[in-house]
Amino acid sequence: MIVCLCRGVAEVTLCALIEGGADTPQRVGEACGAGIDCGACGEMVEELIERAQRTVVPAVSQPACVPAERLR
Repeated sequence: MIVCLCRGVAEVTLCALIEGGADTPQRVGEACGAGIDCGACGEMVEELIERAQRTVVPAVSQPACVPAERLR
C-alpha cells in the first residue's frame, strides 16, 4: 500500500527504513521523503514507528513493522 502519495513511498519501504533505524518521523523523511511535503501521511508514519517500537521481536521472527496487508 502506498502511504506517501507525494513521494510514492510504500508501507513496506517505510517498514524497512524503520527496522533499519529510522526511528523518528524526521529520520524517515530524511531517508525517503515521506512526510515532508503535504504531511498527510505523517500520522501513518508515526503509527508504523510506534508499532515497531511496541513489538517484541524474538531472535528469529517476523519483522517488527508488518505491513497492513500482511495482517489480514
